[in-house]
Amino acid sequence: MTEADVVMKTHQFFKSGELANQQISRLYTDAHSTLLENNAFKPFQRFYLDMGGFTLHPDLVGQLSDGETIFAVEAKGDRDMIKGLAQAEMYQTAFAWEPNA
Repeated sequence: MTEADVVMKTHQFFKSGELANQQISRLYTDAHSTLLENNAFKPFQRFYLDMGGFTLHPDLVGQLSDGETIFAVEAKGDRDMIKGLAQAEMYQTAFAWEPNA
């Protein structure tokens, strides 16, 4: 399975249901060249997570219907599982950041 296949399955799952008992009000797919060719992934948006020395780009970013909860997904195909887990852990840190904390 390729990374684009995983993004497709995950995107379809999010579009057809709920997450944490809430509707997904917004869902964006990374504007990476390997994903732009599939119109089913629209809308596209590139998110930049500056991790101080390097930048990450989640494959999917969404917002739940509560208007506050956001989430990021890193998809990997048959390879790079360790890299994907490390990226997902960094997304957890970046998306949990609270500016007034």
